[in-house]
Amino acid sequence: SCGCLNFTIHLSGEIEKAKGKEATWFLERTNTKQAYEGTLSLAGIVKLYDFLSTERIVQTGGSQWKVMRCLNCQKDICCSREGRGSPSLLLNSSSIITTKEKTQAVLQSPNFSPVFGLLLSDRSIDPSILLATPSPDPGNRAETLLFQNLQTKVSKFIDEETEAMNERIAEFKKKEEEKLQKLQSQAVNDRKCLWYTLSSSSSSSRSPSSTSSSSSSSSSSS
Repeated sequence: SCGCLNFTIHLSGEIEKAKGKEATWFLERTNTKQAYEGTLSLAGIVKLYDFLSTERIVQTGGSQWKVMRCLNCQKDICCSREGRGSPSLLLNSSSIITTKEKTQAVLQSPNFSPVFGLLLSDRSIDPSILLATPSPDPGNRAETLLFQNLQTKVSKFIDEETEAMNERIAEFKKKEEEKLQKLQSQAVNDRKCLWYTLSSSSSSSRSPSSTSSSSSSSSSSS
């Protein structure tokens, strides 16, 4: 994956450190010290959002490479070439995540967006991001539609979360009401039990007294 998880790159086999002239031009263009090489599987490269990626063709060394850039990461992620030639894929080592542990760290980051499923810019470093966000250009239909799509996704997410919250509240309320009914029933039964004990005790304490009183009356009569 790329650093923000927009790109998911499916490989056939393991990646290796890229060597030779095929890697040199990519290292120079990406300004990185190391590149990896590999082979794409049938699943290929999957992007969460096409609008957060660009592609450009680079002709070098007799090969035509398609360089893919993530606009959210602001980095060239990889490049691929069709036809013969090895490697068929080069990866920017500074732009990709290669372990599950690192992916998990991204998912747990405070800058990970559950709405879009992406790692976003660090707002704690630059709070002005939230203040300086420009409005879409009304004259640019593509830009306006893109903004509307983002807003629709936000609204849908909020609606789904609200519905899920209400379901949790309803379930919690139902369980609490059941607990209350059980407590009410227990309270009444406890009162009955305690009252029965008190009543039985009171009856037992009254019986000998009554017998004794009756005996005394009989003696006096004699």
